[in-house]
Amino acid sequence: MAKGGQVRTALFAADLLNFHDRTIPVIVVEPIKAEFGSTDARSA
Repeated sequence: MAKGGQVRTALFAADLLNFHDRTIPVIVVEPIKAEFGSTDARSA
């Protein structure tokens, strides 16, 4: 049964990294655009 716990932990960690990989850029893009005075039209 210990192996099942390790697999579950590994899958949880992978899911957590996937979640953060998708949300962190969304959170930081607005402050970065504001700092450099960029707009959506200029960044395309």
